Amino acid sequence: MKRITQRIAESPARSLFLWFLGLIVAGTLLLMLPISHAENAAPFSFSDVAFTATSASCVNGLAVRSTAGDFSFFGQLVILTLIQLSGLGIITVAIVFVVDLTGRSTSAQRAVVEETLGLPAKADLSRYVNGVVTITLLAECLG
Repeated sequence: MKRITQRIAESPARSLFLWFLGLIVAGTLLLMLPISHAENAAPFSFSDVAFTATSASCVNGLAVRSTAGDFSFFGQLVILTLIQLSGLGIITVAIVFVVDLTGRSTSAQRAVVEETLGLPAKADLSRYVNGVVTITLLAECLG
């Protein structure tokens, strides 16, 4: 198991892929629960909830069922959480899981993140992530 986690941590692409895969699987399982469905909604198929979870996780907003009419408040919260985690995840997950949490990022990994985000060399990435999350949540609350 340790070997697998090391291989995942070595590759930002693998980490992001597994992040989105895990997000989609968790969202699909939560949306399959009866508590996620509105009382008068027609039965959901696996493909309906899998598509909805995938769409929300990829922030494209497509849906085969009415989010307001077919999902309960809990289901709508699951969808909102998927959108939030994936939207923030594109930038922050790459930084947090690949660079900061491993504690042993290579200079090449840091350089890629810094160049991609337009940060100066040796930037405090955890401070940047906190700023991104804070500004995002403040803007959403104002909206």
